[in-house]
Amino acid sequence: MIETSSAAPRRIALVLGGTGLVRMGWLVGLVHGLADRGVHLGEADQIVGTSGGALVAAMLTTQGDVMWLLGPDASPAPPADPQVTADALAVLGEPGLDLTQARRKIGAKAVAAASGDPHQHVARMRALTGTARWPQRDLVITAIDIDTGALHGWTRDGAASLPEAMAASTSVPGLLPPIPIDNHCYIDGGVGSSINAHLAAAADLIIIIEAVADEFPHLPTDQDLGRATAVTLVPDSAAIAACGADSFDLTRQPAAYNAGLRQSEDAAQRLRRLDLF
Repeated sequence: MIETSSAAPRRIALVLGGTGLVRMGWLVGLVHGLADRGVHLGEADQIVGTSGGALVAAMLTTQGDVMWLLGPDASPAPPADPQVTADALAVLGEPGLDLTQARRKIGAKAVAAASGDPHQHVARMRALTGTARWPQRDLVITAIDIDTGALHGWTRDGAASLPEAMAASTSVPGLLPPIPIDNHCYIDGGVGSSINAHLAAAADLIIIIEAVADEFPHLPTDQDLGRATAVTLVPDSAAIAACGADSFDLTRQPAAYNAGLRQSEDAAQRLRRLDLF
């Protein structure tokens, strides 16, 4: 349980960044290991989840088992042509495009890729959580509106069901289809930033877990954290080596999970020094 030792209660936010299929093992291992050490991240005052982190956020706030996020049953099939996704995301580096323009162009490529049935992806998310309802928690799940190029933070007050928001946040261009919600279509919330940390800027302290910190850059907005103090947990060099370079190689997921478990010991000590747990 999250408690503070100060007279005035502090607002604590948890930011769970995006992750590929292999590094989902690292993230689940870290979260599971922290829980075994009495550090229950799901009790944060606010949780912001992006892409794979959105799935962990949903499980933590619906009393689901994060272990269900491991293995082939929880994962989409690898893309027939991984280059489609790589080409789509390469748009972010095109000169002359601002971020919203790049996101709209990536969205158009995602539509053209015709990568499956969006309703099947929503159904997969529904099966993971066992519910379509949002928890009575301050949970934010990010996605990108392909019509406007804007980042959208879904909450229980929005038009999306919980599985729809999860599906939208994990709709990797070229791998999974854009998700239609309320006459708009949405793709992966990590297009631009894998953490979207600024959405937690109202907190006093932000715990950021960034499984792909070594693979994706930040946006300037990720530094717009107001007065909040940020603590970031990332894979160490041994964990990165254990995960390997192929994010779809599920044979490496057990090693990634064990690396997350190992790092949870140090992470728990860091968080306890802040008098949070």
